[in-house]
Amino acid sequence: MKIAINSQQNQLKINKRRAADLAAFLMGKASRLIPARRWNDISVVIADHELMRSVNREFTGDDCTTDVLSFCMPPMPGEPEFYSGEVFVNAEIALERKAKGFARELALYIAHGCDHLMDEDDSDEASRKRMRNRELRWLREADKLKIIEGIGEIIKKDTSAG
Repeated sequence: MKIAINSQQNQLKINKRRAADLAAFLMGKASRLIPARRWNDISVVIADHELMRSVNREFTGDDCTTDVLSFCMPPMPGEPEFYSGEVFVNAEIALERKAKGFARELALYIAHGCDHLMDEDDSDEASRKRMRNRELRWLREADKLKIIEGIGEIIKKDTSAG
């Protein structure tokens, strides 16, 4: 499976190799939910509020920002039976909620997006709880393997007059 990391924001410097390793790990965990679903490629877009709001408005009709959006594209008729996926995660929200560390928060969003790629739905409280418990279990495993650390750093904005 090919993993692409695309940073479309300017608050975090993303280590694309580390982020791709994390996404591959999480997709490996999520793929167990639907073992027959084979993946060709996954794109993870690290976005800001503006992009998330735009994508959310375009695809759901909701004119607001959000933390995660996932899109699963089934195979085209007549093509090999491989799926593609796109996960948008909001770096700005991760930074706003950084009490646990923005890297872990961003990792949680990627995990949540991978969960959604497997048709998991969080529209009711029981489903939300089941998904969150599973995602936190995945992150504990990623922590033990030190996969989360180093996926990004905050870009210090230069506030001095030039």
